[in-house]
Amino acid sequence: VGAGAIGSLYAARLHQPPRSLVSVVCRSNFHAVRTGGYRIQSSVFGDIHFVPHSVHSSAADAAACIAAERPHLAGYDHVVVTMKALPDLVDAAELISPAVTPGRTMIHLIQNGVGIEDPFVARFPTNPVSSCVTHVAATQVDDGRIIHKAIINTLIGLHHSVNPSDAGVHAPLFAPRSRRLQSDVVVCAQRADRPLAQAHVERLVQPAVHHLGLRRHAHAARSPRNHALVHDTMAEVQRAALAVLGVPFPESMETIDKFIAVTRGVGPYRPSMLADWDAGRPIEIEVILGNPIRIAAAHGVDTPILKTIYATLKSLNAQRSVRAAVPQKGH
Repeated sequence: VGAGAIGSLYAARLHQPPRSLVSVVCRSNFHAVRTGGYRIQSSVFGDIHFVPHSVHSSAADAAACIAAERPHLAGYDHVVVTMKALPDLVDAAELISPAVTPGRTMIHLIQNGVGIEDPFVARFPTNPVSSCVTHVAATQVDDGRIIHKAIINTLIGLHHSVNPSDAGVHAPLFAPRSRRLQSDVVVCAQRADRPLAQAHVERLVQPAVHHLGLRRHAHAARSPRNHALVHDTMAEVQRAALAVLGVPFPESMETIDKFIAVTRGVGPYRPSMLADWDAGRPIEIEVILGNPIRIAAAHGVDTPILKTIYATLKSLNAQRSVRAAVPQKGH
């Protein structure tokens, strides 16, 4: 659900008929994908023309389709959510609800931010919910046309379940396909709070890049002044996460310096927040910045750098909204 750059890439690699059939729910790119599928230019997989099993404009349409096509099934086994996390604008849990069978469908969240799981757990208390962080350099340059530079890794862990035996239920979808994904798939046996929090530390390079007005991730990594801001922003989140979790990160997790070095090695690409801003789309301010600030504050941790970036982006967002609402001369 939300099959843009990241969603289409995972869908293409997870689709293995007849064993595994992947349908997609699209929004702005619906007509292009329904007509011609996806054209993916990948430095990892080569040129791909991916035609999903079926293409839908809503989860309700997808649910009606599987009910008519395969009435013997009790709905979908898995629903993977890759849409933007914009809780202040969209109730994603309600949006996917027609495709979720209570007590059966496994919900996987491949989204930016922290605190994204709570609305899904509240809406689907009897369904297992897993949370996933992936490092992907991919951009949808046109409807249905994807440029992909690299998949670095995929980290997934169970966030919620009413049944302890569900601890590894998310593994069959991703782990056996890690070879097709050409990704290091790390499946956490228990709740994934620690590794996902560390991965979110790495994600904080996005708003730092946006705040600086940089066009590419690599620019932030190369300039000494910008490098310092990105490093300090990530370090601030890491300190807050350690205070919230109360335990150190495992030694196997990447350090901030290592992640920045990896980013430098990937080469120039626009982070998704900057791409959304340039295209005039809403940006994920609340889940990437607002939630971490609020969670840290609740644990007595101040985050001055995050607050500065948050306030700046909120102000820019508000100014853009005002300009969009004011009629322009000649119209």
